Amino acid sequence: MTNEVNCPLSDTCRLAGEPNQCTPSCTAYVSVMARYKASRLPLEYRDTYLSNSPAKDGQSAIYDALERYIDTFDKDDVRIKSLYLYSTSPGTGKTTTAIALLNEYIRKRFVYYAKKGERPQTTLALFVDVNDLQRRYNLAAMTSDTDELTAIKRELQAVATVEFAVLDDIGVRKDVTDSFRSLVHSMVNARLTNHLPTVYTSNLPVREMRKVFDERLGDRIADMTAEFTFKGGSNRGRR
Repeated sequence: MTNEVNCPLSDTCRLAGEPNQCTPSCTAYVSVMARYKASRLPLEYRDTYLSNSPAKDGQSAIYDALERYIDTFDKDDVRIKSLYLYSTSPGTGKTTTAIALLNEYIRKRFVYYAKKGERPQTTLALFVDVNDLQRRYNLAAMTSDTDELTAIKRELQAVATVEFAVLDDIGVRKDVTDSFRSLVHSMVNARLTNHLPTVYTSNLPVREMRKVFDERLGDRIADMTAEFTFKGGSNRGRR
C-alpha cells in the first residue's frame, strides 16, 4: 500500500511513498494531523496550501511575495512578520489565503521542531472567525448565557498566546459592543506585545483599525504588519 493518506509531511518525509509505510497509523502523520485539528480550521480548507489555493491565479503577485514569506517559518534568526490582507469586496481570496498560510505554518513548524528534537505545542496555530465570534458574543450577552461568555473569553485567551493566528473578518461588523471590543483589544495587544505573528483579513483598510480599536492599538497594528491589497471581484463558488 502506497500513499494511503494525503500527508502534509510527504515532501520532507523519507518514508513517503514506501510500501506499507505511508499509512493513517504513521506516528508523524497522526501527530501533525492533531495539530491541524486543534487549529479550528473549517474542514473544507484542511488541505489548502499556497500551491493549490484557488486564489493563487487571481492574486499572483501577492502569492509570489507569500512564497518568500513562508520561508521565514522555519528560520531561527528571522522574526516572522504579521500580515494584513485587505480588499473592498468579499470573495477575493483573503480568507482562503490566510488559511493557506496557517496550513503552511503548521507543516513547516512541525518539521522545524522535529529537526531540533523538540516536541511542538499541541496547538501551533489558531483560526478565528471574528465576525462569527462577535455574533456568538452578542447572542450570549443578550440571553445572559454565562457559560458561552466564559467559553468565548477562554477562546480569546488561547488566541492571545498561540504561536500563529488568523483573525478573519476583523472589524467588519458594526454592532460591536464595548465589552467585546475590549476583549479583542486585549487579545490583539498581547500578540503585538509578544511579537506573535498574526494574519488579519478585513474589508477595511488597515488605517481604519484606529476606528475599530483605539488610535494607539490601530497604529501599532499598522506599524507592525505588512498590508496586501486583494483586487478583483468575488470568486466565491469557483472552488
